[in-house]
This record gives sequence, structure tokens and C-alpha cells, in this order.
Amino acid sequence: MTKDILIVVGSTEDISLMKDAILFLEKIGVAYDITVCHPQLSPVEFFNLGSNAHKQNYKVVIGASSDCPAIAGNFAALTPLPVISVPIVRNHPVGGLDAILTTLQMPGGVPVATVSTNTPQNAALLALQMLAIAHPAYQEIIIAYKKKLNDDIVEQNKNLQANLSNYVF
Repeated sequence: MTKDILIVVGSTEDISLMKDAILFLEKIGVAYDITVCHPQLSPVEFFNLGSNAHKQNYKVVIGASSDCPAIAGNFAALTPLPVISVPIVRNHPVGGLDAILTTLQMPGGVPVATVSTNTPQNAALLALQMLAIAHPAYQEIIIAYKKKLNDDIVEQNKNLQANLSNYVF
């Protein structure tokens, strides 16, 4: 089975941070690979992975690391594939601002799509939307997913209107 999405994390601890992306992809049945590779701690492997990911038929890369906010940007410098960054913000000396700015301040010629902090599921959904350009079946998954989001809000509003006192008092 072809795995279109590659998730790159800096350490095994980061896999738990990507849980929502992994569960989302598993739930909708989209194949992916996840790998631990760090631009500073395993530079040769990182360079080889980044330089050759497109040759292994990946289509989109998601990068996240709690100790290397530049992981997605570093990967984007090596690959022709679109790269999505998940800025990880948790117990960090500068509050995760580095994770946000690192991907937003990439130089011209090295684009990185950046989702909001701590939202790996958004990264997975954005990757799926990119893939849907060439795979209409993915568009149907996205349409169904967004319909469910809408239906959930409509249901919440119905519950609110019927039981306002449960929410206010």
C-alpha cells in the first residue's frame, strides 16, 4: 500500500504529541509512515530522508518536535514535497513562541505550511486536503468530516436551547 503522508518527529516522546493526527488518519483509513529523525542529532539520516522522501512516493510531510521547532523548516529545505509544521507548545522556556516563529519566518524559496499550535489533527486534515486534489475519494472523506463538525455544533446548540440552565447555573 502506498503511504502518501510522512510524519517526521524528533524523538519517540513526540509521537504522543502527534496522537490526534495518527488517530485521525487511522480512523479515515489513510496510510502514513511515522519516523524519528532529528536534523541536529542525526543529520546524515535527516538529510537522506529529506532529500529522498519524494523518491519513496510520499506526497506530503508533517513535521513536529518538542525540542526542535525547526524540524519542518529543515525538512522543507531538503524536499520538493509540501511540508506542514505543527508548532508544539508545552512547558517551554519561551512558551513555544520559537516553535511558531521558526516556521512562519522561513526564507523565500522554503515554504512551510503551519497549523495552529498543538493541532496535529489539523495538519493531518490539511495533508488530506492536499492529497484530495488528485484523489476525489479523499474529498468525500473531507466533506463527510466537515458535515459531522457542523452537525455536532447544531446538536450542541439544540442542547443549549433546551437546557440553558445546565450551562449557566
